[in-house]
Amino acid sequence: MFNLFFACIVLVTFISSSECLLSASKIIQFSNGTFLENLTVSSNGQLLLGTLTAPHVYGLDPTSASPDLQVMHTFPDLQSTAGMAEVFPDIFAVITGNCNPSLHSSSRGTMVIWTLDLRSKIVVAKKIVDVPEAFILNGITTVPGSPGVILLSDSYAGSIYGLNVVTGNYSIVLSSPDFSPGNSTSALGNGLGINGIHARNGMVFFANSVKQTMGRFPLAVSGDSFSAGPVEITATLQPANSSPDDFAFDVRGNAWIATHPNSLNVVTPAGKQILIAGGGNTTQLQQPTSAAFGRGSVKEESTLYVTVTGNPDKAGVFVGAGVYALD
Repeated sequence: MFNLFFACIVLVTFISSSECLLSASKIIQFSNGTFLENLTVSSNGQLLLGTLTAPHVYGLDPTSASPDLQVMHTFPDLQSTAGMAEVFPDIFAVITGNCNPSLHSSSRGTMVIWTLDLRSKIVVAKKIVDVPEAFILNGITTVPGSPGVILLSDSYAGSIYGLNVVTGNYSIVLSSPDFSPGNSTSALGNGLGINGIHARNGMVFFANSVKQTMGRFPLAVSGDSFSAGPVEITATLQPANSSPDDFAFDVRGNAWIATHPNSLNVVTPAGKQILIAGGGNTTQLQQPTSAAFGRGSVKEESTLYVTVTGNPDKAGVFVGAGVYALD
C-alpha cells in the first residue's frame, strides 16, 4: 500500500487532479452509543482507542483475522478519554475528562492528564496533573527532541498548553485567534476551534475545525519553557462544509486529515488538497475523528487507520462508530 499511497500523491501532483480515491475497509464496529474520539498505535502495532462516552482505553490488534476489543484501562470517576501520545517508549499520555459528545463540550474543571505504562502485561496508570482551567483538552502531541514534553489543544479557549509529564509543570504556550472557534454557533466542527496538533521539524501543525483551516507555527522548548513564533495558515479545506479533526503525517510531510462529515483528505507540504477517501454521498467514513499510520511491518507502516464516530440518530445516540483501514 505504501507504493499505492505515494503513487497517488505523485499522480495528482503532476496531473493537477484533486482526487485519488483509495478503498476503506472496516476492521471493527463499536456498539451504538459510542463516540470514538482518538487513535494512536503502540510499538507492537496494537491500536489504542479512546471514546468520549466511556473512560476506557481500548486495545485492538488490526492484523487479527477476528479483531477483538480489549479494555486496557478504565479511569476512575471520569466519563471520557480523548487524545493520546507516546511520551516514552510504550508509555502514553492520555487526556481524560467529562465530555458531552452530543455538544462536543466538557465540564470545565474535569480535565486530567495521565500516563499509561504498557511495558508489561500489567498496565500501570499514573495521574500526572489536573488542568482545571481548561475547557476541553482535545489534541495532543509530543515534541521531538524534548523528552516528556507534550502539547495539548484547548478547542474552546483557542489555546495550546505545554506540559512536562515528568515534573507535572504546565503553562499556556500560545493563544491565537487562529486557534479559536470565534463566535460561531454553527454545527460545523461542533463549535470546536483548534483540534488535532502535531509537532515536527521545529514546527507545530494544527487543524481548526470551525474555521476549516490548517496552520503551523515555530516552537522552541527549553526545559519547561516555551517560545512560540507567529502563526501561519497554510490551507483552508474545501468544499465549504469540510471540517478537519485530527491528522497524521507520512514520511514525506503530507498531512492525512480525518475530515467531517465523511472524508479523508491530504494536504501536501505545498498546500495542494487531495480527496483520498469518502466525500460526496458516501456512507463510509461517517464523521471521521482521527488517523494514524500503523507500526511494525512494512505493510503496517503503510496502512492508515481511521476512526469514525458515526452520526446521532433521532434520539441523539451515535450509530456507526468504528475503525477503518485504507489501502
